[in-house]
Amino acid sequence: MAGLRQSSLGAFKKSLTLKLLVFLVGSLVFLVGVIAYTSVSTCRSRLLATVLLNAEQTADVLKRSLRYAMLKNERETIYHIINTVAKEPGIKKVRIYNKEGQIVFSSLEYETGSFVDLRADACIGCHGQARTLERLPRTDRFREYHLAKKGHVLGLILPIENEPECANQGCHASPKAKPILGVLDVILSLTSVDESVKTLQAQLLIQLLVLLLAVTLVSVLLLVRFVRNPLRVLLEGTEQLRAGNLSFVLKVTSEDEIGDLCRSFNEMARSLMEARDKILAWNEELEKRVEERTAQLKKAHEEMIRSAKMASVGKLAAIVAHEINNPLFGVRTYAKLLQRRLEKEGVLKNGPEEDTAKILATIEAEVARCGEIVKNLLQFSRPSAPKIELKSLNAAVEKAIRLIQHQIDLLGAEMIVGLDKSLPDIPIDEQKIQQVLLALLINACEAIPKGSGRIEVRTGRSEAGDGVEVLVRDNGAGIDEDVLPHIFEPFFTTKGQRPGGGGTGLGLSVVQSIVTLHHGRIAVSSKKGEGTTFVMLLPFKQPEREEEFGLEEVI
Repeated sequence: MAGLRQSSLGAFKKSLTLKLLVFLVGSLVFLVGVIAYTSVSTCRSRLLATVLLNAEQTADVLKRSLRYAMLKNERETIYHIINTVAKEPGIKKVRIYNKEGQIVFSSLEYETGSFVDLRADACIGCHGQARTLERLPRTDRFREYHLAKKGHVLGLILPIENEPECANQGCHASPKAKPILGVLDVILSLTSVDESVKTLQAQLLIQLLVLLLAVTLVSVLLLVRFVRNPLRVLLEGTEQLRAGNLSFVLKVTSEDEIGDLCRSFNEMARSLMEARDKILAWNEELEKRVEERTAQLKKAHEEMIRSAKMASVGKLAAIVAHEINNPLFGVRTYAKLLQRRLEKEGVLKNGPEEDTAKILATIEAEVARCGEIVKNLLQFSRPSAPKIELKSLNAAVEKAIRLIQHQIDLLGAEMIVGLDKSLPDIPIDEQKIQQVLLALLINACEAIPKGSGRIEVRTGRSEAGDGVEVLVRDNGAGIDEDVLPHIFEPFFTTKGQRPGGGGTGLGLSVVQSIVTLHHGRIAVSSKKGEGTTFVMLLPFKQPEREEEFGLEEVI
């Protein structure tokens, strides 16, 4: 029972419709109860007033009817009249008693000659005072009380005054000093009044219950139609919003406050959806920018690492060049001097000195190779500023091809050249760009197979339209995927893995350095056994400030 009561209380607290219904019905019950009580009380008062008026008229008629008999002292007539009137419906008894309270005449014979209690309801109006009243106000002539056997009754007393005619009667002359001779007491039954009131109460109760039921039913329908259902729709809308369905739209079915609330809800949902779309768009844009900036930062980081490596290598190169360049030059000079001395003596072709001459030639060649390494190191560590001029890229490509053409012919390779004649002149250092192209072409010649090699060189505009591209492709052995990311690092080379090959690993580092000085980019793609492709991009216009291409732009 306690759980059920708690559950009902919880449902009452959570249901606005139930609260409104309870308060509405409660207020209606209170108002109806007040109206019913007021109506019953008013009706009873009016019925009682009617009964009192009828009783007063009846008593007055009876008093007038008895006047002549009392003047003549005709007691039988008085008894007859009293008994006849007492038999009328609604009259319980009629009696006359003197001022001392002795019942002189009564419709009940056993009461005749007895005395009434002066403190009883019938006598308290006059004898309840310190001095007996001789004139009783009209309102005090009536008393309403309950008798043990007769039930609810109404008593009416009319004083019998001492008239002059009474004092002149010889048979029962009354002294003039007595203004009141006695009292006519008429007892009327109020049972019919009580029954009428009960009937009225029952009818009114039924009518009020029907009215209450009808009003409650109408209230329920109205609350369900105009409160509960719209609130459920709004609750569903809030649940949809909570679930993320911002496109949910409430149907506006009225022009009242609920309709305004639905319209406000729809406007709020639309605003939230627009805000969410903007936030999502901003998030996508932010993610895209973060990715772009991350890529730029990664590139800048790689550039910083490469620059740090280049700086370290530059320091090392400067030290190495300073320390070994002069000794190497001395060794090579003395090797050449010995070669010339042996040539003068004519012993290089015949005699045991031939081996010595070969050794000296090997020494001279290796020393020259070391000198070339030192030269590359110096060029890598201290790259000179490019002399930028508007030049034809196609012309630089053609010059580089002419310089390498002899080696291509010796390899028996196929040379494919495709130059875009519509390209404008671009700001470049022609000599350095030729150096880059020669390095790429030499690498291609060293990678292709002899007799079946193919080298392709093409120029054209970039896809983005921001510069000119140069493509160098070969059908050589290609580069391993794990090696490809490191080919631009200083002193990294794969030439030592090729038959008869060697190398310093500075060529591609110098290439990237020159391309970077031109504010360009170089990319490589390769597949093992299918060849390698280098794509160099040079911009149409050099930036006016160095920081436009530097780390400041990335950040």
